Amino acid sequence: MTSAVLQLAERGSVSAAAMTMRVAALVGASIVVSGCAPGPQVSRVKSEPPAAESAPAGQGTSSQGASPRPVALANGEAIMPAQLETRLREMAGPDVLDELVLESALREALRARGLSVTEGQSSSEEQLFIELLGGDEPGAVLAAFRSRRGMGDVRWKALLWRNAALRALTAPDVRVPASAAEQLHAIRHGERRVVRLIAVRTAEDLASVRAALESGDRFESVALAQSIDPSASLGGLIGPVSVADPAIPPALRKAVSQAAEGAMTEPIMLPGSIVIARVERVLPADDVSLELVRTQLEREALLRAQRAAMDSLAARLRSESRVTVIDPTLERR
Repeated sequence: MTSAVLQLAERGSVSAAAMTMRVAALVGASIVVSGCAPGPQVSRVKSEPPAAESAPAGQGTSSQGASPRPVALANGEAIMPAQLETRLREMAGPDVLDELVLESALREALRARGLSVTEGQSSSEEQLFIELLGGDEPGAVLAAFRSRRGMGDVRWKALLWRNAALRALTAPDVRVPASAAEQLHAIRHGERRVVRLIAVRTAEDLASVRAALESGDRFESVALAQSIDPSASLGGLIGPVSVADPAIPPALRKAVSQAAEGAMTEPIMLPGSIVIARVERVLPADDVSLELVRTQLEREALLRAQRAAMDSLAARLRSESRVTVIDPTLERR
């Protein structure tokens, strides 16, 4: 995965749809660091993720001295809790452990600052998700967003709490440059480029790609077959992107900005990958004036700055946490 290119999205793909990319840019790219709409604290009821989650009565629990009850029946055969739990830990245990570690660190940080997270703040997080998803049926899009990430009610509420906690800890220190709205206007309404890219890890892989392209293979076919970027599934298609967008690695921005429509770039060295890009189309700037959208862009710039601060804090808290993994199924492989 080309991590430098993926600065465009939250643990996602540079090939995501425009709506998804906008949500990613504002909401944060991992599922634990999204932004939330700035606003007043509307509730004084503390919202805390549960310290330990227990199953509802009769669902996989047992009374003292009794055998555990099955969680399901398959063709009349009982599926027992231990069978399910072991596989679930292997499948998602490290990610869930990471969430719990961050929540523990956030609780400690909130206590140190004399802060707490309210239900109102968590609700604001959810409202921002819905707002950014937009469309005629944002509820359906949100449900799909959660489904793709395996987020039921428990993990979703915990995500909102983490985001609200990160915002409470970082928002007072966030400052937005006066030029931020102008930069976003250039990104949203200036010239943009539809780009395909192929990313590989080694010089040998690059030689294979170049040989295929020189032999007449289509760029999108080579991307699908050899690229390690998530955009490979769409033939390397990303964008439209703006060369004014600082989320794009500078070397890629420069190469794409200098390439004519239909032209390929020379190999671009990025952290962890080598990229070749082709400019499919150049889209001219539109006629939307800065003053018409300034308020909207200033808010977006604030959300982006807050998201960056939240990302940074989350990474620091994780790195400073002392974690002893006892269950080997929770080790990342």
